[in-house]
Amino acid sequence: MHDQVGRWRYTGYYGFPERSKRSEAWRMLKQLAIDFVLPWCIIRDFNDMMTEDEKKGGRCHPRALLNGFSETTMECGLLDLGFTGDKFTWERCRGTERWISERLDRGLATSEWRSLFPEAEIKVHALSTSDHLPLCLQLDKFMPLRVKDFDLRICG
Repeated sequence: MHDQVGRWRYTGYYGFPERSKRSEAWRMLKQLAIDFVLPWCIIRDFNDMMTEDEKKGGRCHPRALLNGFSETTMECGLLDLGFTGDKFTWERCRGTERWISERLDRGLATSEWRSLFPEAEIKVHALSTSDHLPLCLQLDKFMPLRVKDFDLRICG
């Protein structure tokens, strides 16, 4: 089944937490999109959001940052893979009046990658000792992909 998929590219990503460096992160994503032509999947902590409903608590996220990240993903030909599980993947000050939750972690992929793995999904796992919830990429809903006796479900 998947043994005929061919080559594709996975990138584990960590975006700059400083807002002043977001445009630098977006330039890097654009360069990565140009540098390789393989079907591409990129997952983890982008330290960015696409819409206002990806944040709960605290001040509103600047519109320029929301637009910048969304425009960058479109320019790179990246589609959000969606997810199952908790909507917010990062939090701070839980249980206080300053509690903030955001969706900073996600999976993105090109349409070429998506056509290779149409059943792929990202699962957000609720148990974590970190301020970020772990993500797990499952390529096939029914059977994990095995290559050389390694389970290729990618968890971050």
